[in-house]
Amino acid sequence: MSSRSLLHQDDCGALYSATIRTSYNSIAVRIFSAIIVILLSGAAVSQSPQESSTFPIPNNMIDLWRGAGLTGSEAKLLFDGMAPMLRELEKYCDPKYNYENIAMAGANFGRLGKGVIVLLHKSCSCGATGNCPILVYLREKNGYRAILGDGRAHQPYGWAYGVVNSKTDVPDLVFGSHSSSNLVRLELYRYSNGQFALHGCEFLRSRSESTINWWNPAEVIVEPCVKQQPPQ
Repeated sequence: MSSRSLLHQDDCGALYSATIRTSYNSIAVRIFSAIIVILLSGAAVSQSPQESSTFPIPNNMIDLWRGAGLTGSEAKLLFDGMAPMLRELEKYCDPKYNYENIAMAGANFGRLGKGVIVLLHKSCSCGATGNCPILVYLREKNGYRAILGDGRAHQPYGWAYGVVNSKTDVPDLVFGSHSSSNLVRLELYRYSNGQFALHGCEFLRSRSESTINWWNPAEVIVEPCVKQQPPQ
């Protein structure tokens, strides 16, 4: 075989190798670009709308739980409805929850009817900053049904609540929790498909060390949750 033929074959081989490398690089670039798009999309979803926006501070936030006025038989029905979730929340607790510590408040849920907002005060599942599990139950014909805090949605913790008007015929719920000595977290829940679900989140930062009323917009700075960390 002549040297000219050998050079020709080498040239073809080099061209083939270059083509393969170009195709490989092109595929790699497309894959890398797709990964970047997915990551950026995921980041956008994780920050909106729950974490990247704020909402008005409710003017009816309550941190003094005055009870729900239940009769003995109604309280028993409520405790029976709470039992499954309480077992889950306190599966590592010893001793188990004492119902005498429970804090409650009656609430009107618009077209749904009346119900009870429950704070598991002094539960072993309460956080280090004093936030305790909050459960919400709707009174039905044969008992109470969980519409927040049944394990299917984000479990709220806190110490204060508010029932506020929404754009629907069921009011929104807002819960306040301590994040630190100068930071309170507010979570807004909206009713959809038979349950209240997390719809918004914001932080209230004290303007000074002498904040008296967390619910007074003049005494706090409102920040979206994406800028802060959740309560411990």
